[in-house]
Amino acid sequence: MLKESKDILEDKNKSFNSSVFSFEKFITFDENMIAAKASKIVARNPKTAYNPLFLYGKGGTGKTHLLKAIEDFATKSFPDMNIMYVTAESFYNDIIAATNSGISWAMADIRDLYRTQDVLLIDNLQFLIGKEIALSELSSAIDSILGDGNQLVFAANKPPRTLKVSAHMKTQLSSGLIAELKAPDISMRQNVIRMKANERDILLSDDVVEYISENVGSNVSEIDGALTSLVAYLALYRPTVSLDSAKTILSDVFNTAPTDTDGDS
Repeated sequence: MLKESKDILEDKNKSFNSSVFSFEKFITFDENMIAAKASKIVARNPKTAYNPLFLYGKGGTGKTHLLKAIEDFATKSFPDMNIMYVTAESFYNDIIAATNSGISWAMADIRDLYRTQDVLLIDNLQFLIGKEIALSELSSAIDSILGDGNQLVFAANKPPRTLKVSAHMKTQLSSGLIAELKAPDISMRQNVIRMKANERDILLSDDVVEYISENVGSNVSEIDGALTSLVAYLALYRPTVSLDSAKTILSDVFNTAPTDTDGDS
């Protein structure tokens, strides 16, 4: 059964990636420049640069996008390589399923799956904190993968030194390049809003862009959510969005009261 699961997992990870998460569609600014450049270098030269590459930052800053962009680019550029993107939760579930299966070859099968990847990308690494069995397996996998000269890329919400893992694992995770992704400031948020609106063929006036940038959270995911609401409005009603319309449409998104444009009359 686990052998079948192995094939399913490999297919799932291939299909899970999408050109939506390409380097071309990743918006680069000062706060994420190093992470973006390092990710491109790893994608173009796996096994030879920044190994492991460790990306960290708050939610919505683009870590997952970069990991999937690496997978997308490397898969297309090196079709003979085994390349896998996986979340830490999926890794944990695989380890626990193998441990509890009662099948003699189950753990060996899962270890083989992860340790034989030419490029292994693990997202949301912080999920494994406190899960000692999975952390132990991961530590052994890291030694094996790096020992074979294969590429590792991690993403987490904190740098390795502040993760509650063993000293040995902190050393493992810190032995390559560590790059932080920060949220954009308000000026950059406005640029991001304009670029993402342009991608969706949305025409936004400067006052609407300013309103969104002042009310949306600092992460790019929330900008996407706001624009999705506007896209729905545009599809149903009209080709442009006024400031008053934007305030009404996004009142639930931003948890603000819509403006009464009719005054007291």
